Amino acid sequence: MNLSKREQLYAIVTAAVLLAGIAYYFLLQPYFASRTKLTKDIKTAQTKFDREQRLLKAQPKVAADWKELLGGALKTVPAEAISQTHDAFYDAAYNARAYNDRFDLQTFNSDRPRQEGDFQVIRLNITCTGSTASLYRFVFALEQSSLPLRIEDMRVNSRHPGADDLNIALTISTLIFAPPTPAPSRSTSTPSPSRSTPAPIPQPQGGTL
Repeated sequence: MNLSKREQLYAIVTAAVLLAGIAYYFLLQPYFASRTKLTKDIKTAQTKFDREQRLLKAQPKVAADWKELLGGALKTVPAEAISQTHDAFYDAAYNARAYNDRFDLQTFNSDRPRQEGDFQVIRLNITCTGSTASLYRFVFALEQSSLPLRIEDMRVNSRHPGADDLNIALTISTLIFAPPTPAPSRSTSTPSPSRSTPAPIPQPQGGTL
């Protein structure tokens, strides 16, 4: 079958297009997909490497800060943390009484510690009375404290309508470092000696011949 030059040209172009499609599908497309995945993996690895480098550089400072924290603000015994927080409340109340404002702590009680990971959370409930300005100074002093304190709840209402005289109820939590201790093994019985082990031979205790 003889083809005209135009038909031959169409056949060549069609074959070239088919070859190009086949080459793209089987060669170029996998190459670009692999290249995209490799670029993404490199970025992920670089990000992880940079983060670990930052952690390594910050490790001495973090260790020093942690040591200082354990030696000061962060306690390991609930009673010490409660006493320390109690003192912080009275210091904050003293600051709240600036400019002759009145601020009185009335009640103070604490809940049982609650384990959260390597820490125990202690919730402290206090009630007090004072003005709006004194309440602001009290809360500001607690926020500026170096102790691990967090205000979880605050309730405020007026003692007398039309007067800046407030009843205040605060729930504040603090932390202590107290990793949970592993539970002791339940098996306390002494394993019996193996049957293949001979009983010890009694030894002479000495005496008069």
